[in-house]
Amino acid sequence: MHAGDLSAALWNERALLERLVGAIRTARPAAECDAVLEDLRAVRLVRDVHLATVLRDLHRAEDAGLSALLEPGLPAPWNLILPEHVTAIRALAAEIDAQERGRPGAAPARWPAFAAAAGYR
Repeated sequence: MHAGDLSAALWNERALLERLVGAIRTARPAAECDAVLEDLRAVRLVRDVHLATVLRDLHRAEDAGLSALLEPGLPAPWNLILPEHVTAIRALAAEIDAQERGRPGAAPARWPAFAAAAGYR
């Protein structure tokens, strides 16, 4: 199974989401937030390739998304590691959403569509 590659991609995604949270919290310029979001888009493409491969290895629908990693049936140790990644990613996305609710315009304008397409919600 290619779960190690997927885990590495999810770590990269988490790191960029943490950077975006920090940029939003500290009211960094919109261009900086947009640049992080663009980096996230590239990392997400890599993640989606690895996710599809892992889901195929598990005989699951390749387009099932991140939620499929929360379902039972992953082999150890991935049954612990991959769901933790998904939970952390969704928590970071929720933090960005909360920042946006508290300060409209704080998150990049593309954030809601990006978060929905990425499976963060």
